Amino acid sequence: MTKVSSRHDIVGRAISALRFPLIIGVVLIHCNLLPSLGADGAGRGFDVWSYKVIGLLSGVMARSCVPLFFILAGYLYFRSINKLTPNLWWRKTRRRLVSLVVPYLLWNLIGLCAFLFKRYLGDSAGFGQYTDISVSPFTILSGFWAVPHTSYPYDFVLWFVRDLIVVAVFLVPVVWYMTLGKIWVFIISSVMMMVWGSGMMYIDGWYYFYAGAFIAVTRLDVSRLGRYMWLLTCIWILLSFLVLFSSGTEWWDRGLGFLCQCSGIVAMTSLALYYVDRGGKPNVWLENSAFFIYACHGLYSSVVMRFLLGHIDLSSNLRIISVYFADFIILLGISLLFYAVCHKYLPSMTTVLTGGRTKNIPDTPH
Repeated sequence: MTKVSSRHDIVGRAISALRFPLIIGVVLIHCNLLPSLGADGAGRGFDVWSYKVIGLLSGVMARSCVPLFFILAGYLYFRSINKLTPNLWWRKTRRRLVSLVVPYLLWNLIGLCAFLFKRYLGDSAGFGQYTDISVSPFTILSGFWAVPHTSYPYDFVLWFVRDLIVVAVFLVPVVWYMTLGKIWVFIISSVMMMVWGSGMMYIDGWYYFYAGAFIAVTRLDVSRLGRYMWLLTCIWILLSFLVLFSSGTEWWDRGLGFLCQCSGIVAMTSLALYYVDRGGKPNVWLENSAFFIYACHGLYSSVVMRFLLGHIDLSSNLRIISVYFADFIILLGISLLFYAVCHKYLPSMTTVLTGGRTKNIPDTPH
């Protein structure tokens, strides 16, 4: 085995090892209680230590997970490309119709049913935010892109897949020519992200997908990052605390947030490389459950949080932390249970719902 193929093998195994932990991070993002408690802003300015813990985990550190998914998508798309041709673009686009578009439509169809259910329950069940949305053919169709008055589709977590479809299908030629500009285009794009900050719908997805494409096309050797795992992780933790305790209102806070996200991306990659380089093997069952968990938990994450907030007294730090972790355990547990049942008894449907990501895997974790 050549050194190049060996590096590709290590990186490929690291990507497999990353998928389930990254989904854990995504679920944690949606367990953030601070906005519901009127304490948004990653715990800034609060003396309650539970706010700080939630803000650090869900409001800061977990925020590196979604950008890393975009980077992995860009990297995997361009990893084996020496020249982008119309035929190659079309072959990859056809694959993405199965792996992205079909599951996106199906999960949002399930999300539409959940939306209508909440819409007609209305104020009596605590879903008053849906009662003002009129139900018509136009609003029903538009919800597959974004529900009226929001930026998200019916299954709100699938905004990522929606943006990825746009970038990985329609903007691929643009990304390809940007990678040919080599380092100076990447530097300019990164500076722009640092100045204007992240959080801009559509722009973030494009940039991080392009970053992954840049790594692939320029053949950057990321396999050695595992050697610096401890240093990179410490830098990520330090920057995360700086973001947590920053005011969030100064112009440089945007750049600090961007640097923190990037440090998290590099640190998590180094952790995965460190793990596989020392013989660690990804759990295939958990790895292949990742997309199902991701799409499934978005259908009821707000319901679980509303229930917990409405039935548990939040008069102490321990109670707040308990609700936070209970929310996480319930969301992850229900999603894993649904996945296990569907994969065992409805394997063909599960394969379609996950874009072909569950073929030839065991029925139970190992």
